[in-house]
Amino acid sequence: PARNPTPPEKNRLPVVVVVDDNEILLRAWQRILSECDLEVFATSNPEAALEFLQIRDADLLISDIVMPRCDGFDLLEKIQQMGKKPRIVLTTGYVCDFTRLRLDVGSRVVHVLLKPYGDIVRIGGFIDRLAKGDDDLGEYESLESLDEARVHLWNL
Repeated sequence: PARNPTPPEKNRLPVVVVVDDNEILLRAWQRILSECDLEVFATSNPEAALEFLQIRDADLLISDIVMPRCDGFDLLEKIQQMGKKPRIVLTTGYVCDFTRLRLDVGSRVVHVLLKPYGDIVRIGGFIDRLAKGDDDLGEYESLESLDEARVHLWNL
């Protein structure tokens, strides 16, 4: 199976960057992640996320796909150009062209979390595992895996 970067060091909290132009969903993410032992940087501005990532590494990026000015695909491409390699969770309520994820993802898996969100507790557990480097997501059932792009669709 595809392996992601090494898990976070034991003496620091995993860092999660959340980008969503919808302020209500951004606050929801902050509530969800406040229950986990994570350092969270949440913003509605993709440029602010890029600035944060210039000075800090992140273990996990959670980004909406459909945003004005810089969509999730563009944001991911810019992060990859910076040489950063966080785990990736994209969120969307729309049908998307996931072949755009054939960016330089290497052996990494891209997770796509479909909206509307269902069980907040399950989402929190799912994100907590990913942020802490746990690739065993067996208890969560992927809707579909697009193996050629290493993309997994989730409806939690």
